[in-house]
Amino acid sequence: MLTFVTFHVDSSKETAKKIYNQDNKDFRNDYNYILLINLLFRSVSIFHPNCRKVVLTDMNTRLAGLEDDIEVYRTSLDPESIMFSRLVAQFNYVKTQQIDSDIILIDSDMLVNANLEHLFEEDFSVALTYRYLEAVKDMPINGGIIFLSRDRKQEAIKFLEKVYQIYQEKYLKDYQSWWGDQYALIDAIGFDNFHSRQSDVMLVDEQKIKLLDCEIYNFSPGRNPNSIVREHKDKVILHFKGSRKKIMPLYWQAHLSNKENFNLSRLLITLKTTLSLIISWLWAKWTGENYPSINQFFITYKRDFKNWIKRAIQVY
Repeated sequence: MLTFVTFHVDSSKETAKKIYNQDNKDFRNDYNYILLINLLFRSVSIFHPNCRKVVLTDMNTRLAGLEDDIEVYRTSLDPESIMFSRLVAQFNYVKTQQIDSDIILIDSDMLVNANLEHLFEEDFSVALTYRYLEAVKDMPINGGIIFLSRDRKQEAIKFLEKVYQIYQEKYLKDYQSWWGDQYALIDAIGFDNFHSRQSDVMLVDEQKIKLLDCEIYNFSPGRNPNSIVREHKDKVILHFKGSRKKIMPLYWQAHLSNKENFNLSRLLITLKTTLSLIISWLWAKWTGENYPSINQFFITYKRDFKNWIKRAIQVY
């Protein structure tokens, strides 16, 4: 069994502006992240039906509309320091929780496109994804997905602790909201060690680090819907980072939703999720609170219902 762990906190407009000004012009905080999290974990369940699914968050973030087969782990965090808080939550969760499985720390804007259990048949403490892009040449490790081996859990915890300490000591002042985790990851490995390595398995202190190519295990399609007309069967994990988030539900509908095992349990979860979201949205309207647009949520779930009806007619 695998445990998939994602992270989400509500952030303010001021934080979004700060991240935008930190050379991340794609960042917005008005996506419906609950929909993205639901789709992430639904894609996970297609290939790992018996997995655990967990959301790490702070004490106040609203998770209305989150499907009820997803666990929630709340802890005290600073929602204005998004990337540092994510690392804090991940480290605390892995260190303090009794988890008898391999763990995958995964961004909420990803879709799993294949089974991942075979990766853990190999011997490593931590597996990370790397890319060679000129725009991020000083951050070759992407922090969006991290694989932690159950068999070397203590070594994995030590590595996360090292990344946490580097972030806190070197990057917290200037990169508390964004980028700091990726600077800390490459520092933990060693920039020169990374570029001079003889293979994609490295020994860093006592930890065995496996490197996976982003082209396969952390692939980002183009930003235009035309980039996902064709199913990316050769990509194990798709990452809809930045403005690509708007096409993540489209990829789900076009290429993954028909692989989902539809049954009464799945239908009840969808109905309860939709009802919960409607109630929360109405309450927000009543109280004047800001609430992300739910149009995409209803469009996606309406298409799910239509697909299920078609499949039911074909079967019966």
